[in-house]
Amino acid sequence: MSVTQQEALASLRILVRMVWADGVLKDEERQALAEALKGVELPDVDVDGLLAEQNPLEELLEQVTHPEARSAVYDSAYTMAYIDGECSPEEQALLDQIRAAYALPETKVQAVAGALAAVQAEPAIAGEAVSDPAEREAQVRKLILSQATTTAVLGAFPVPGFSIAFDILIVVLQGLMVLNIARIYGFDPNEPKTREVRALIVGNLGLVGATIAVRNLAKFIPGAGSVFGGAATFATTYAAGEVAKKYFAGGGTLDAASVREELKLARKAGEAAYQQNAEAIAARKQALEPQMQSLAADLKAGRLTEAEYQQKVQELTRST
Repeated sequence: MSVTQQEALASLRILVRMVWADGVLKDEERQALAEALKGVELPDVDVDGLLAEQNPLEELLEQVTHPEARSAVYDSAYTMAYIDGECSPEEQALLDQIRAAYALPETKVQAVAGALAAVQAEPAIAGEAVSDPAEREAQVRKLILSQATTTAVLGAFPVPGFSIAFDILIVVLQGLMVLNIARIYGFDPNEPKTREVRALIVGNLGLVGATIAVRNLAKFIPGAGSVFGGAATFATTYAAGEVAKKYFAGGGTLDAASVREELKLARKAGEAAYQQNAEAIAARKQALEPQMQSLAADLKAGRLTEAEYQQKVQELTRST
């Protein structure tokens, strides 16, 4: 038995209840969910209508019966609550209600918490700045294309239900790319200011928590895969690289509004770049597919933790 469309829609409605947890839908929360849902064809309701709903959580939870969908609901709700490192008491109460309704074990909480820890970690970035302008440009261009290709491959592997590890790993790789661009241009990638720039750029790719959460559930909606698949992921990673390059090359200043506008423009260039590199991306996906499927099977069977899985995928994508 597969996840029904009704269950998928109920799952998304549960996410809406999460953002209404404190009784107020903030403008930035509305924008985050609307952006994340853009392009997803919802049955019988549009995005504005969905965001205005305040259905009783108990009724929505009862509508989701498939084990994969229930697991995905908790993963997504937890991610939305904890992605920024803070979870309000109201959000925690809803998480506890979801967990109790679905009788989820403590190991489930530990698994998604471990996956999120990778996003919130601050790995040290090693390497030297590049002083020669031509070499610097070449290295940054190669880095952006390489990471956009890698995340496109990850985005093209559907892993619905049991894990959001792919989606979180994409965010990790995008952040590491921004920090390495900073290093190439002579900025200290381990300084708090540089990491603030990383957070501003990557966070505004879709206001990360909402994007990951919605993507994890929208995979159950027929046709939604193309919205979050390889082409879209390539374009967003490419955009992050281009905006980071522009900032660190010019030493300018960034704010949330300007970053969103810059990313919107850079995404269009990323979409064109994807078409130009489609054959290379397809070849890389084909080369990685057997190992990716093996790692996914190990994760699903419990032979790997979320953290171990992410580490092995990073090693695999660096070595091929």
